Amino acid sequence: MTFLIKNLVTINLLIINFCAKFSKGDFELIIFHTGCIHARYEETFEPRTGKNYGGVDRMAHLLKDAREQYKSGEGPPVLYLDSGDIFSGSIWFSVHSYHGVAKILNALQPDAFNIGAHEFDVNIEGLVNFTNLAKFPIVSTNLIFHAEQELERNIKPSVVKVVDGYKVGILGYILPEMILWSEKGNVEVLDVISALKTECLRLRAQDVNVIIALSYGNFEIDKTIASAVYFIDVIIGTGSRTFLWNGVPPDLEVPVDSYPSRITRRDGSLALVAHSDMYLKYAGKINLRFTNDGTIKSFFGSPILMDSKILQDADMGALIEELRKDVLWYDQKVLSTCSVFLEGATCHYEECNFGNLIMDAIIESRASKYQGPGWTDAAIALMNSASLTTNVNSPQNDNKIFYGDIMRALPYSEMLYIVEIKGSDLLFVLEVSTAGLDASKSNQFLLMAGLKVMFDFKSSFGERVKLVKVRCAECDIPEYFRLDLDKRYKVIITSYLLKGGSGFTIIRDVVWNPVSIGERDTDVMIQYLQKVKYVIPEVGGRLIPYDKRLEESSFSFRSNLYCYCFLLVFMNFVIWLLK
Repeated sequence: MTFLIKNLVTINLLIINFCAKFSKGDFELIIFHTGCIHARYEETFEPRTGKNYGGVDRMAHLLKDAREQYKSGEGPPVLYLDSGDIFSGSIWFSVHSYHGVAKILNALQPDAFNIGAHEFDVNIEGLVNFTNLAKFPIVSTNLIFHAEQELERNIKPSVVKVVDGYKVGILGYILPEMILWSEKGNVEVLDVISALKTECLRLRAQDVNVIIALSYGNFEIDKTIASAVYFIDVIIGTGSRTFLWNGVPPDLEVPVDSYPSRITRRDGSLALVAHSDMYLKYAGKINLRFTNDGTIKSFFGSPILMDSKILQDADMGALIEELRKDVLWYDQKVLSTCSVFLEGATCHYEECNFGNLIMDAIIESRASKYQGPGWTDAAIALMNSASLTTNVNSPQNDNKIFYGDIMRALPYSEMLYIVEIKGSDLLFVLEVSTAGLDASKSNQFLLMAGLKVMFDFKSSFGERVKLVKVRCAECDIPEYFRLDLDKRYKVIITSYLLKGGSGFTIIRDVVWNPVSIGERDTDVMIQYLQKVKYVIPEVGGRLIPYDKRLEESSFSFRSNLYCYCFLLVFMNFVIWLLK
């Protein structure tokens, strides 16, 4: 009798599954998505509005509420997808590294997590350890791990989720130019479109009709990929800090396209591309309806502004407080002293004293270890201004600079490289940088050391940089000379600039012989302050507004001294003649 009952149950299940396969109707799905969180676990204060936004506790509340509605039959099934770059970007990551990320994501339980560029910040060993801690699927379709067996075991080309009886395939990819050779070790990065097509065909052979791709790269390229790879229904992207919206935006961000962006391919099929900006100020949310064969029938959605209207989950809040204990220790440890305000907020569009201090520290770090002719081999340093994220009000703290101040100000901890740049290319890089001298338009302006640049912002692009003076390197006494367009200069830059970040793709394309100096900007700054103990950085001399009377003159004190001596001799000669 027991055997008969078991067989009847099995037969009934087979009948149910067979009927379900041929009687399925439309399939509904909600996708929540995030990316570029950059370890901003707690809410972030926005000085332009005076409000707090984001926080993983708010994200946890949204997910918990939507998942409970599905379980109770009051809502459709939910997928939570993260496109990458939760590593780096705050003091929380500087203190807790991948351990903290694993704890946060294990609590959020994404249905898939894609590997972004900053996930390589902890090198291959750290990435392996992170994937071992993860209790959620990690995907990357165009990464080949070769001898990295643990990564090959922990990171899959795709994952298939069965949602209400439907198979949903989730892929992941990263653009090859987003990873430097020194970061990826033995990991090979394949061509994105070829890798995606191959994996999509494999999934379709397994009756997977709905395919979602998680992207780390660029919004425009995501749209190109959506057009080229026919089996992909939705691309969830990050990496380009893109804000999408329908209608009037709820806050300061200006949308570049509708949400989600709609792509109609040559065969008439539809694909959607969605991004959700960064730092969890917005959480993406798309409601989708698919037909039985996986075709998108309808969709609607909008990013959710993560302000005070969104509740904060208590369990996640408790986890943040647990992690905060170690962060507070760095906020109480004195690093150096400074009796002036360190201005970092305005560095995005003008010369600032905090930016000058950081760039001088980078130059000093290299010079102190240099052995060769002159005082250094690299007298110029460049950094994108977005790498510096905050001010330090030392006078308010009894003229103290704490370790936590620097870790917050330089949260990305970028690796430093020495590269060679031809003078003509350096001139164009500086020209691109002037696009950031308008506070309302861009954050592309470069922080610099070893350069004095005269610019005319009223001129059209291509004619703004009027004069550039370059500090000599292999010389006995540092001084400034006019930029030689044909000379190669050794310049220290960050790994982010080397990848062409913040719109500086020109740097990625024109540099020679990039060599890592084995140190990160945060470490260099901390070491400098430990050594100096007291700093009073100033503003002046690196960016000089255009004055035609000064265009042909020199910024070099020595050259001016020579001119003065010449004039003095000439005047004495004239006086002698008059006698």
